[in-house]
Formats: sequence, C-alpha cells, structure tokens
Amino acid sequence: MTQNYEIKNRWTGEVLFSCEIPDGMESGMIARHAVETAIAEGANLGGANLRGANLGDANLGGANLGGANLRGANLGDANLGGANLGGANLGGANLWGANLGGANLGGANLGDADLGGADLGGANLGGANLWGANLGGANLWGANLRDADLRGANLGGANLGDADLGGADLGGANLGGANLWGANLRGANLGGANLRDADLRDAKNAPLIIPTLRWLVCINGFGYMRIGCQNHKVEQWKAFTDQEISRMDSDALKFWNQYKVMLLAACEAHVHSDEEVDQ
Repeated sequence: MTQNYEIKNRWTGEVLFSCEIPDGMESGMIARHAVETAIAEGANLGGANLRGANLGDANLGGANLGGANLRGANLGDANLGGANLGGANLGGANLWGANLGGANLGGANLGDADLGGADLGGANLGGANLWGANLGGANLWGANLRDADLRGANLGGANLGDADLGGADLGGANLGGANLWGANLRGANLGGANLRDADLRDAKNAPLIIPTLRWLVCINGFGYMRIGCQNHKVEQWKAFTDQEISRMDSDALKFWNQYKVMLLAACEAHVHSDEEVDQ
C-alpha cells in the first residue's frame, strides 16, 4: 500500500507539500525523501514543521526553510549551501560537517546545536542565537556574525578570518586556536572568553592577549583588562589595594607586584583610536 507523507506548517498545520513514499523505504529515510522531493519541485517550505527529522546527508541546497522548526533534527553532512534558514529553530540540531556556505541563518536559533566542522563560509548569522553551540573546527571565513549570541559556544580551532563579529556576545566562549585574522571585533563582548593561541593578526578592534604569564591577560583596548577570571576597568586595577588584590587569589598579590608596572603600561599603550573604532 502506497504511503503518503505530508509536510505541514508549524503554526497553522497547513499542508505545504505532500508526496508518495516508495514501497519498502526505510522509516528513517522517509523525511529526507519528502524534503528532497519538495525542494526538487520548487516547493516553499518556509515555516515547515520538521522537528526531529532525519535529514542527514540530504541535498537541501538553495531551499527555503525560513522560520522552519528543525529543533533536534539530524542534518549531519547535509548540503544547505545557499539555503534560507532565517529565523528557523535549529536548537540542539546536529549539523556536524554540514555545508552551509552562503546560507542565511539570520536570527535563527542554533542554541546547543552541533556545527563542528561545518562549512559556514560567507553565511549570514547576524543576530542568531548560538548560545552553547559547538562550532569547533568550523569554517566561518567571511561570515556575518554581527550581534550574534555566542555565549559559551565552542569555536576552538574555527576559521573566523575576515568574519564580522561586531557587537557579538562571546562571553565565556572558547576561541582557543581560532583564526581571527582580519575579523571585525568592534563592540564584541569577549569577557571570560578563551583566546589562548588565537590568531588575531590584523583583526579590527582586537584585544591584546598576553598568554605566557601565570594567568592569561586580555587587554581589550577600551579601558578593561582581564587577568584570569578577574575583569575590571584599568582605572580600578590602578586603585586596588594589596588587600583587595590578595582576595582574588592566594598568588594574586605576588603576581601583581611582579607584573603591575608592565601590565598597566601595556594598557596605556593598547588603546583603540577613534579612527579604528569608526572603521
């Protein structure tokens, strides 16, 4: 008996596309077959309900999935090059190794999604939620991440060369070993981020990283210095008493007495000019 599969709108329940499923097709392949067929026939899947769908290795290049519900879906190694996923819900989705080059993910929810090793070169992720997402080793060359929420995200070893991270929130993110050559970091929040071994050459509004001391030091060029987990205004660092420094860590005062002059001089030297900020 021939089976019919329907793809419905997540909000209204309206049928966006339906097709017959070949006899004997494995249940895990049905959603992929239906979606690939819909795209091949030019169907508009904006707002589709595909929650938890198995779309691994699917060819979804150029598809319109704007606003679709793909929470928890498997899109590992899928081709989504040039696809529209603006405003889509991809929370917790598996996108490991997926091709998202040039895709529109503006405003999408990718919280806790796995994008390890994915190709996002030139993709639009402006305003996207990537809180806690795994982007380790991903290619984000030239991607738009302006105002994206990347708090707690793993970007270790990722390629962010020439990416626009203006206004992005990278608080607590892992950027260890990441390539940020030429990236725009204007207005980005890097509080608590791991930048050890990151390549910040020619990055716009980049912080000064001193990784060789007892604690990693990050001077953001906008009046703040972070030593280990302690992030304060430079003027506050200048005014701290020995007692206040001692309360930060048992070794803090010894460290501060040894490096205070050098670190405060670095703060005075590493200040982003108005010309840099306006670029």
